[in-house]
Amino acid sequence: MRRIGANYIITNTGKALRNSYLELDNEGVILQIVETNGDLQEVSNLEFYNGVLVPGFVNTHAHLELSYMKDAIEPKKGLPHFIASLRKIRENANQKQIKTAIEAANAEMQREGIVLVGDISNSTDALFCKKDSNIEYKTFVEVFGLDKYKAHEIFEKAKEIQEQFSLVNLTASITAHAPYSVSEKLFELITELSYQENATISIHNQETESENQMFIDKTGELIDLFKSFGIQFNTFYPTGYNSLPSTIIHLPKCSKLNLVHNTFSCQTDIDKALAYNTHTYWTVCPNANLYIEDRLPDIDLLYKNNLRICIGTDSLASNTQLSVLEELKTIQKNFSSIPFVELIKWSSYNGAEALDKLEKYGSFESGKKPGVVLIENFDFDSFKLKQNSQVRFLL
Repeated sequence: MRRIGANYIITNTGKALRNSYLELDNEGVILQIVETNGDLQEVSNLEFYNGVLVPGFVNTHAHLELSYMKDAIEPKKGLPHFIASLRKIRENANQKQIKTAIEAANAEMQREGIVLVGDISNSTDALFCKKDSNIEYKTFVEVFGLDKYKAHEIFEKAKEIQEQFSLVNLTASITAHAPYSVSEKLFELITELSYQENATISIHNQETESENQMFIDKTGELIDLFKSFGIQFNTFYPTGYNSLPSTIIHLPKCSKLNLVHNTFSCQTDIDKALAYNTHTYWTVCPNANLYIEDRLPDIDLLYKNNLRICIGTDSLASNTQLSVLEELKTIQKNFSSIPFVELIKWSSYNGAEALDKLEKYGSFESGKKPGVVLIENFDFDSFKLKQNSQVRFLL
């Protein structure tokens, strides 16, 4: 048995506990949380740390497969430029380079205290790593295609990839890439399978203003980009509304829905989404948003609407590191009114709930094995992160 204590413990089930400790068995399962009301007496075999203990982080949006693209795409040029660059780099991908980068990215997330990841896959490139990793992965096999006549072909290829993950006992479901890249027929196939498997849908949402413009009047940089790829829009009709209210009606109404990025989401979009699906989660990837669009989502707006907010890192193609803590620092710097304990809930509890793993992760409760992360160099006076705050993965 181990006893681990710190200046504060964030359990995600109640108030922050001062000078208290956790008792865990040799497998890391929590036996009990010992609250001392701040008056910690001498306890045998107690490991006491200067900092804050939090449950292991949950990264609800990553792209392990793209790890080899680190520093390869020029930042702050907008999503259309990012897509064009990514497409070009993929054409010259080297499998050995991809494999090495995936292993390094997985190791980096482990060091950063991440225990559970919702990872986007377009292939089985990361399967070998996920199978042997100490991190638990929930894989979203991503599909895209605007040609409705190719929807069945695209969907069947995704099912083959899904089956490869299932054969090694890895959880995988099929999901849509983004509103601007999936035909209504393909949405229909994804939604039908989601209902059958009771699977979460994770979809990129409103990452660029031109996504909204595409649905409003069929103009904008995304339309121009896809036309340059030779993609035809003969069967695409604008709705006069932003992309989210235009697309959500093609998604499951009762399954969990994880909307990722939300950089250009407004109150009307939020209202429409909540009216349609009450099981919606809103993942923000602030450092990736700054890298691509040089803009942050209105996280204050998401918070004021009492949404289930989660934290993602996106990929090393769009970020300089895979660290949930660094994402929290960026949020705190730009949205200082959001309490630290709320940020920790977003980074662990909400993510575990979104990925259907709350029975194990997300909070310090008896019987759970959420991982124990220490945040060091913490500002106790303001109860906020410092710029040099760092993570130590204790268990």
